[in-house]
Amino acid sequence: MKKLFKTLAALAVVAALGFGFVSCGGGNDDSSSGGGNPGNSGGGNNDTNSALAIFSCDAGYDQRTLTFFADSTFKVIVSDETGSQAEGTYTFDSGDWENGTITLTATSGYKQDTFTGTKTITGKQITFSTKTYTLTGGTLKTPAKENENNNSGNSDTTNTDTTKTDSTETDTTKTDTPATTSSAIFKTFDDYEISFATDSTYLINCRGDFCWKGTYTLEGDFNNGTVTMKQTHSWIYGKWEESTYTDSFKIENGVGTYGRNDVSYNVLTALAVYEYSGSSKELVIFSEDSTFKLLEYGECETDGKYKLDSGDWENGTIILFDKKPYKKSGIYTISEKKLDLGLTYSLKDGTLKTPTSSETDSSVAFSGTDDLYGKKYLFKFSNGNYVQWVDGKESEKGTYTMAGDFTNGFMKLIKTHQYANDSWETTEENIIKCEIRDGTLSLGRVEYETVSYDYDVTDDLPKARVYFWTASTTKRLLNNSNDSYTEIKVKKGTTLEKPTAPTLNDEDYEFVGWYTCEGRDENYTEILKPFDFDTPITEDRLELYAKWTTSIKAEYNTEDSNSSNSIVSVRFYTDNTYKLTKKPSDSTGETNIEEGTYEIEISYGDNAWKHGAITFTPYEGDSYEGTTNNWNYGIEHCVLDIVENGSNHSQELEADYRWFWDNHPYWSNEN
Repeated sequence: MKKLFKTLAALAVVAALGFGFVSCGGGNDDSSSGGGNPGNSGGGNNDTNSALAIFSCDAGYDQRTLTFFADSTFKVIVSDETGSQAEGTYTFDSGDWENGTITLTATSGYKQDTFTGTKTITGKQITFSTKTYTLTGGTLKTPAKENENNNSGNSDTTNTDTTKTDSTETDTTKTDTPATTSSAIFKTFDDYEISFATDSTYLINCRGDFCWKGTYTLEGDFNNGTVTMKQTHSWIYGKWEESTYTDSFKIENGVGTYGRNDVSYNVLTALAVYEYSGSSKELVIFSEDSTFKLLEYGECETDGKYKLDSGDWENGTIILFDKKPYKKSGIYTISEKKLDLGLTYSLKDGTLKTPTSSETDSSVAFSGTDDLYGKKYLFKFSNGNYVQWVDGKESEKGTYTMAGDFTNGFMKLIKTHQYANDSWETTEENIIKCEIRDGTLSLGRVEYETVSYDYDVTDDLPKARVYFWTASTTKRLLNNSNDSYTEIKVKKGTTLEKPTAPTLNDEDYEFVGWYTCEGRDENYTEILKPFDFDTPITEDRLELYAKWTTSIKAEYNTEDSNSSNSIVSVRFYTDNTYKLTKKPSDSTGETNIEEGTYEIEISYGDNAWKHGAITFTPYEGDSYEGTTNNWNYGIEHCVLDIVENGSNHSQELEADYRWFWDNHPYWSNEN
């Protein structure tokens, strides 16, 4: 086909030299009714066959008039020619005489092929090859309306114009004209036109004159398919000559591609075509299936999806998603038939129908993290509405429209509400643009990945670190050393689940509960407060301390005794009982436990546990004595000397912890 169109260009030059073809300019666009006497334009009696619409073309060297009559006939008259250039019948398909679609069937005249086929009227203009005719007169009634008016009994539609005669056909080889109804009409990048008729014939017009015709076969359809064209005739020096040539081209989304400079679009299905004719020639073609193509010098520069967001093809806004990143994806304005894509494109062609919405109901969610500020974002989209969460809390909501889909598309978000003061508040509308590629949504510096629409937003709540402190041994507990802890993370704003109660390596201590430290008193002692597990956590870090209770009043022990059966520790309980532990006396390795009651008296001062006398009365055996002393008046140096019955020496045990504190922060006596 590329070879075909190179030949086509040469033939166009020959045709232009032989027949003097030039482009017509428009007439007076402001005139919409009352244009000249139809009889003077080759029309019939104005009373019986009124001119519904008159289109004029000023070619510079002549004046041309295309008149559509009420009896569904038309005629084309050229000022310096006798007879008509073409005449026949027409069918009004849709719209009106300013914007509509019409099918012409020329039955006589040397330009009948040019004026045969389906044409589009756009902005009061209709184009045949390279000549554009502008609406200048007529009643502007559609044939249906005119017929209603003529049902009163006037059936005389005889054309009294004696000049309306068929001109002699000098081209006796001009046969096999394509059928009058077109299946598709493709216009090339350089305004060549290929009409495919329903009877499997085609006709190619070369910038205002014929070029080739023949038959075709179609695999697929005229939106996506392959056309094989078998040429049967060539238009040479004003007549058809038999010729043979076969070529084919592929059609994708209503656009046919032959090579670099041989790209065409179907004018019957292209909704809108915009043209840029600056330093380069470019076309933007919008098809019925919500796809677009941008052609530069006939080559597809880029393509993608579109969404006519508001208005129409003359004034509106349009969203584009370009398959090529960083190309034409964005939101653009159409104003007075001009599309601004950086370059300004003017409306050239198209049916100008409103695109059929391809949107489907869907619900999709995207989640992402702002690493700079450590915030977690979630978007949920559903049926034209969206909601945004930040760190698990509602933040904003609004509406959206998009070109493409949630895998690859470009979105326009309109923020309408903001969540503040525990309620939604209306806010000034704000347009937000974002793009989706391969399922990843990009908005600002954050990239969002697709997640389940049922995603639990509370998972995004900020986490608080909670430390549960316990003592690894009884000794560390009594020395105020909570060296063992367990760390967990919980969602801020939620309550904490109470953990399993801890245990110590001592049956004389019982767990009371978990406490927080509220500071220290005047003695620099920690002030503990019971923790309420029903209170939501608001702080970033929370430390909880295990508190214990015991009936031990005082305790003394030693680690220096090496002999068997020597005393290791003595515990005095609040009920005036004691427990004395001795080292094993034999090879069994079992410690010896002595239990009984005690009495203690102050020797001097005010504290018997520092300076006092203790009488031990075992449950089995005789009583014996012990004394407490604090030579340095420091609590760590309190000692207990015990002299057992029958023993020749005393044994000293030291209180190396704060055993006598009734207000110990992490354990308490049961007094």
